[in-house]
Amino acid sequence: MTHAGGARSAWRGPRIEFWDVLVFAAACGVILALYWGSPALQNQYDDAYITYRFAMRLAAGDGLVFNVGERIDSASSFTYAVVLAGAYRLGFHDLEVVGATLGIASAGGVAVVVRRGALQLGARPWMALLLALTCVGHGFVS
Repeated sequence: MTHAGGARSAWRGPRIEFWDVLVFAAACGVILALYWGSPALQNQYDDAYITYRFAMRLAAGDGLVFNVGERIDSASSFTYAVVLAGAYRLGFHDLEVVGATLGIASAGGVAVVVRRGALQLGARPWMALLLALTCVGHGFVS
């Protein structure tokens, strides 16, 4: 990629390394192991179901509404509702599963960011990995 002056850009974007993939997979595995067999992934807070309804209405073309014809906005997260609406339009109609999958993937992403940040701050690799996986186990640590 070149700039207007013809010089090549030095920024190449973030590189995904083997350890990033491994930490992401391990973090997702930790979450699944912690909640396997638990009703936690299927029994979400009521606010999630409100957002799911907004997403379904948006995907159906009714706008960002809870009930058709009632223009009231009470979705907690506009971006999350739009992402869920996109998933619904793509045919993923079980928004509980989509939401849980996004949450698990987000936790994996947090683990990668925490590990990289810890390494940048001078932590030893094993300590950075331990910190990353600890963050996955408890959201407040993140």
